[in-house]
Amino acid sequence: MSNYRLILGIIGVLVLIIFWSSIESKTDCESFISGIKSEKYNGIVTEKYIDSINHMYKKVILKNSSKTNIILLDDEKSGLFRYLKNGDSIFKKNNSLKVHIKRNTSDTIFNLDYYCLTEINDK
Repeated sequence: MSNYRLILGIIGVLVLIIFWSSIESKTDCESFISGIKSEKYNGIVTEKYIDSINHMYKKVILKNSSKTNIILLDDEKSGLFRYLKNGDSIFKKNNSLKVHIKRNTSDTIFNLDYYCLTEINDK
């Protein structure tokens, strides 16, 4: 009988650990996405590169009349980083995951998509 209780106890602890880790990763992703949504930027792409010195981050440098912004697109999977070219105009509004890119006569919209969103939706 005591072995039975021990096995049930171990199973219960494992279930709690799995449940807790799924809640924690969802919360981490939600706060990450909330931070991304709160960003607002616009400007002209002057440079894009993978920063080999700093964790291989995908960086895009935007300049507008008042300041320079560095946008990190690490773990973003919509293809925005590949698409961007120097000279593109880029606009992102607050409380949105949509990024508008104007290049010559074309106007393209990307919906920012991150790997953690896929993990949450799969759970």
